[in-house]
Amino acid sequence: MANDNVQNLILNLENLKISITAEQIFAFSQYSSLLRTWNTRMNLTSKRALENIHSVHFLDSLTALPSLNALGLENPRILDVGTGAGFPGVPLKIMAPEMQLTLLEATRKKTDFLRELTNKLEIQQVEIMNGRAEIAAHDLEMRATFDVVLARALGSLSAVLELSLPFCKINGHIIAFKKGPISDLQPEIDEASEAIEVLGGEFFRVAHIPLDIFNDDRLLIILKKVAETPSKFPRRPGRPARTPIGRVGRTRT
Repeated sequence: MANDNVQNLILNLENLKISITAEQIFAFSQYSSLLRTWNTRMNLTSKRALENIHSVHFLDSLTALPSLNALGLENPRILDVGTGAGFPGVPLKIMAPEMQLTLLEATRKKTDFLRELTNKLEIQQVEIMNGRAEIAAHDLEMRATFDVVLARALGSLSAVLELSLPFCKINGHIIAFKKGPISDLQPEIDEASEAIEVLGGEFFRVAHIPLDIFNDDRLLIILKKVAETPSKFPRRPGRPARTPIGRVGRTRT
């Protein structure tokens, strides 16, 4: 990262009351460099995002760190669903190395990138899995085993919950990244109320991100799992996104 990008990252993390070490700054520099190299061979992120990676991906991912810390978990087991090029899981792992992180990604080439990335950064306690959430969530070694599930850029809140809550332990949490003022997102939240109830969730809180660097509102929708998710969920691949629970009458299996 260029010096101005580094300074912007440090300043905005300070605004979130997050301190960063020289070693962590170097890790983000390595991350950026490797992402640029791989992006010439495959589309891991857009050109615009790559030019502003410190805010578009790194800082945006780290906005979840205060909410994670507030949960008071010791060595939490965390799943990043549909992680893509490692966002938000890897930036959070760089800043909170004590977490046990699993990265789930459906595209094989992206998991190849993640393996090279985690090897280069010498990241410990990270598992990389190639597969779809709709299938992986029915694996007994994955289902209901995570303290926190992270969901960024996965679609509507209803779809996000169907892809996330099955992985979550009872009393675990989902952290969903969203953009836009809460007034604009309220219909989406209301529409997800049936999914929250059906899947065993409970609304926990909304965390607003107080950073002027973003040209839009950023917030985290946090839910708690309070009951077991019925075994039929998630439905087969593609169904959660095409027909989210509650959108078209009663959901069919």
